[in-house]
Amino acid sequence: GKARLARSNYPKAIKAFKDARSIREDDPIVHQYLMLAYMADSDFDEVQKSYDDFVKVASPEDVADFKKDRTYSAIMRVVKEN
Repeated sequence: GKARLARSNYPKAIKAFKDARSIREDDPIVHQYLMLAYMADSDFDEVQKSYDDFVKVASPEDVADFKKDRTYSAIMRVVKEN
């Protein structure tokens, strides 16, 4: 998934990350990469859904780190927090 994301092959990256999520659904890193792939593909509804899933499985520290990491700043502008 990471290689396909780096090569701008977003549909295949998304599929790879979704496959990884089905195996490791409690891994917040998988959700983070899935958000990045959806963001690159401009699928903002799925970015939001992936963020919501991420928050459910990540620790409060993971969420705080995510919010501070500039890698995810565009995602945070898209995400509507409840």
